[in-house]
Amino acid sequence: MMGNKKSFWTFIVPAMLLRVGLACYVAGFIFNSFPPTAESSLVDFLFKLGVPALFWGAILALPLGILAHWFTKKAKAGKSNEQTAFTESNSWVAFFWPFLWALFSKQNRRLIPALIPGYNLYLSAHLATHGRAESWNGGGWRNFEQFKKRQTFLPWLLPLLFVVAFFGVLIVIGVYVVVTTTVATAVGFGEMLTKIGVIVASGWRH
Repeated sequence: MMGNKKSFWTFIVPAMLLRVGLACYVAGFIFNSFPPTAESSLVDFLFKLGVPALFWGAILALPLGILAHWFTKKAKAGKSNEQTAFTESNSWVAFFWPFLWALFSKQNRRLIPALIPGYNLYLSAHLATHGRAESWNGGGWRNFEQFKKRQTFLPWLLPLLFVVAFFGVLIVIGVYVVVTTTVATAVGFGEMLTKIGVIVASGWRH
């Protein structure tokens, strides 16, 4: 386990920066899209925190990521067989999406802890280095091939779900803006008709 511990601690800083930066940027973008919270101090804070975190995470990700991959590859080379090497390797999917990873990896006991703010950061770090082994040892899999196929499919599935959810939120925001704008326009049009009616009625009396 020493190899994947080294690889984890090598990549923990850029991974954490990218995770925090992405969360802050997406939250700031969403809040900025709603008229009640647009241009608020919260939005400014989220962007001021998210943009630098994304920048430095991206800068550090390449060199430290290569080093982490080297540590992981070296650790796998010392394992007795493919199954042991795979189950003891790191899972960055579990690091970035601990709740979804636990949901798709038959780790139901990790679902609620993954939603607890603060603790989920520790849990994501733990699952990144030990999650695959715990999931495999926990049972519930037909065979190793099913387990491996699920773990290799998750890096494609979870980002796709994130993108779908993100654009779903954008659609909801768009509908909200269109509806509120339409209602405001309708109210304004109704007030205009009322004023015209008052003017016409006043002129008719005179």
